[in-house]
Amino acid sequence: MGYFNPEPKRRREDLFNMESELSTLDSGLRRGKLVVVSGLRRYGKTSLILTYLNEKRLDYVYLDCRLLPSGMISLNSFLNLLEEELSKHDWALKALRDVEEVSVGGFGVRFKVRSERSLLRVLHALEGKVLVLDEAQELRRSGYRFDSLIAYAYDHLDLKIIVSGSMIGLLYRFLRISDPEAPLYGRAFTEVKLRRLSDAESREFLVKGFEQEGVRVSDEVINEAIKRFDGVI
Repeated sequence: MGYFNPEPKRRREDLFNMESELSTLDSGLRRGKLVVVSGLRRYGKTSLILTYLNEKRLDYVYLDCRLLPSGMISLNSFLNLLEEELSKHDWALKALRDVEEVSVGGFGVRFKVRSERSLLRVLHALEGKVLVLDEAQELRRSGYRFDSLIAYAYDHLDLKIIVSGSMIGLLYRFLRISDPEAPLYGRAFTEVKLRRLSDAESREFLVKGFEQEGVRVSDEVINEAIKRFDGVI
């Protein structure tokens, strides 16, 4: 795929300078149940997560919370997104066949009853898998307490959870891990912080990226690109 491809990466060789972050993510999921990946947009959060999950050949449910409707988010909207994602995976269809609250067929997965109880039954059926909530701060726009849902899964299920977000302040206000009144208070978690590249790292990224494309460029072009992109890849 190469460094310059704008699509999320899924192979280690297509990532630039993320060995440390991959190691931290791996350690967090092996030793614990909750990992928080934070960093501004275009820092490579999605690529990091997908590369790790695919490299380890883990079954996962990836929910991009940016796809939820604008305004207040209902539980029904979340279930719609979950249905769409579950329907993509053969392993999920098999795991959910005996769950009374859902229908499984050629159409994919559909909730028969759109309720919290149905959602919890599905999460129980997904034990041993990984749940990814990308741009999870969007879930703050809901009257439903998704932080309570995460806390329930943390406490009662064999389910690994990755939460990511680019609006870091809003992400932590959603999780409220340090708030004694919050459901997730006191839960151990691993944080993976993504950062912008230094000028030296940006230069290396650009030089190698152009080499992958078979393009020769001048130092002037590289220097201008470093200024324009300001460490964001």
